[in-house]
Amino acid sequence: MVAAVTVRENGKAEFAYVGEKAWHGLGNEMQPGASFEAWREAAGMDWDISRSPVMMQTPAGLVSVDDKHVLYRSDNNMPLGIVSDNYKVLQPGEVLEFFRDVTGYELETAGTLFGGRRFWGLARVSADDYIMDKADTVGGYLLLSTSCDGTLATEARMT
Repeated sequence: MVAAVTVRENGKAEFAYVGEKAWHGLGNEMQPGASFEAWREAAGMDWDISRSPVMMQTPAGLVSVDDKHVLYRSDNNMPLGIVSDNYKVLQPGEVLEFFRDVTGYELETAGTLFGGRRFWGLARVSADDYIMDKADTVGGYLLLSTSCDGTLATEARMT
């Protein structure tokens, strides 16, 4: 996996972008103004996170670990992480829905990393860039990122 972008068994990268192709060459190009449903599919975020109690094999048989759950992908049943029973799950599609409610922001990239353990959406704040010098242009973005394995808190921040 180049850049840790999730690549499915069929070779489809779980990454979508508007504009110039990313340095790693992966992903699905989107047109500005594409629907959130189209983004969800192109970014590979068209699955849900399911949970199941953790079970362990002992000499006496299977034992349930009541306060731990394994989170797994609904599309391929691959495990994503083990979390406490009160862990709040944010679904991949909810990351994109966040941007539907925020006016004036246009999605530029979205996708998953590490097999779906982390996912994000990135939207441009304005069409204006700031030119720092001849070789450096800076634009404003809003990033919403999270994980479903407990390694990253859900965070919305300006970048």
